[in-house]
Amino acid sequence: MYAAQTTAANPQLTISTSSLSFGSVTVNTSTIQTVILTSSGTSAVTVNSASITGAGFTIVGGSLPVTLNPNQSVTLQVQFKPTAAGAVAGQLTINS
Repeated sequence: MYAAQTTAANPQLTISTSSLSFGSVTVNTSTIQTVILTSSGTSAVTVNSASITGAGFTIVGGSLPVTLNPNQSVTLQVQFKPTAAGAVAGQLTINS
C-alpha cells in the first residue's frame, strides 16, 4: 500500500531587523539604511507593498510588488532626511 504525503504550503516572510536607528543626522542631510525581506517558508510569498510614516522618512529603493520563492530576498532602502531638529519616530509597514 502506498500513502501519499503532501506538504502544506507555508509562506513566511522574515525581516532583517525589527527596528532602524539613524542616530544623530544633520538637518537637510540624508542617510540610508537597508532592510532585507526574505522568503523563509516552504512556499513563495508575495510582498505587495511597503509604506512608511514619520517626518523625513521615505522608501527610496526596492521594487514592489514582488513574489519571492523560498530563500529569495528583496532589499528595501529607507532614507531619513530631517527638515528640523528634534527626535522623530516612524513606522515601516510591509504588506504581504
